[in-house]
Amino acid sequence: MTQQEYDNRTVHDDIKELLEKTHNHHDELWAILTSLRGPDVNVSAKSTFKTLKTLTTGRIRQIVVPHTLLCEKTPLPLSKKSLELRNKIIKTCYYKNSGIMHFLQHYFEAVYAIKVVYGYDLLTEQKVSDETDDARKRSAETFLAEFRKQLLGC
Repeated sequence: MTQQEYDNRTVHDDIKELLEKTHNHHDELWAILTSLRGPDVNVSAKSTFKTLKTLTTGRIRQIVVPHTLLCEKTPLPLSKKSLELRNKIIKTCYYKNSGIMHFLQHYFEAVYAIKVVYGYDLLTEQKVSDETDDARKRSAETFLAEFRKQLLGC
C-alpha cells in the first residue's frame, strides 16, 4: 500500500481490516475490543492514570484504528523513555493494588492479540518477523510470561 492510499483510508477501513484479520482469531478480537475501554478510574482527575491510558490503550488504538481523530496519521512507536514510564506506572499500580488490575489483565491480553494478529509487539514497540500464527502465538505467550515475571515478579 502506498502512503497516499494509507492516508486516504478511513476508520471504516481500519475496522474492516481488524475484522478481516481476526476472522479466525475470535479470542484475539475480543481481547483487543475489551482493552480499548481503559482503566476503571477517572483518568481526567489523575494524571498518572491518564498517562497510563495514553501509553496503553492509546497505542492499541494507533495500531488498530489509526485513522481516528484521536490518533496520528502514522503511528509511531513509543520512545524508550515512554516505554520505561509505562512499565514503571504499571508496576507501581500493580503493587499499590490501585484498582486497575482488571484493566491490566485486558491490556496484557490485547498485547498478546496484537502480536498474533498484527505482528506488532507493543511491549517492545517492534514489528515481529513474519512467522506463522502458531509461532506468533507461542512467542507472544512466552514473551508475556517473561514480561510479567520481570516487571511484576509473578
